[in-house]
Amino acid sequence: MASSEHDQDVELLIDPKVSVTPTTKTDDEALQLPAEAMVRLVYGRLDTQHTPVAVAGDGRLDQLRTAFPGF
Repeated sequence: MASSEHDQDVELLIDPKVSVTPTTKTDDEALQLPAEAMVRLVYGRLDTQHTPVAVAGDGRLDQLRTAFPGF
């Protein structure tokens, strides 16, 4: 059974390498995604049909999709 009790904030950096690191930063402009959506994003598989409703239409997500075009 899936649980959201284990939320963790991570920072995604693309400069020029991609890295994902745990963070304690708080940012009002942060994009919040479930882990499944994050995995889909980095594999280029987070299309609109698989995007959680909570982040739908977010312009930052569209920018990230161009950074991770898939294969």
